[in-house]
Amino acid sequence: MIGVVALAPWWPAGEAERIPADTRLVALHGTADTWTDPETSRGQSEQAGQRGVAARWIPMAGGHFMVRRAAAWHRLTAEAVRAML
Repeated sequence: MIGVVALAPWWPAGEAERIPADTRLVALHGTADTWTDPETSRGQSEQAGQRGVAARWIPMAGGHFMVRRAAAWHRLTAEAVRAML
């Protein structure tokens, strides 16, 4: 595994520790999400970064449903994957 692109992830506490340090991480999360917590997502990304993971958290306007801004979610996901290859 060379990278993880997480879209509005549900991350239990401490799960960022399971991402190997030589892995890239990009997490996209709607800032108004009420299904999964964007602050937890941001915190997990920051914790991974503190351990040496090349981590980036991208806040997205809106909630959990990516279909409402599908083009933006798709573009950023594709860019993240492309950068990892």
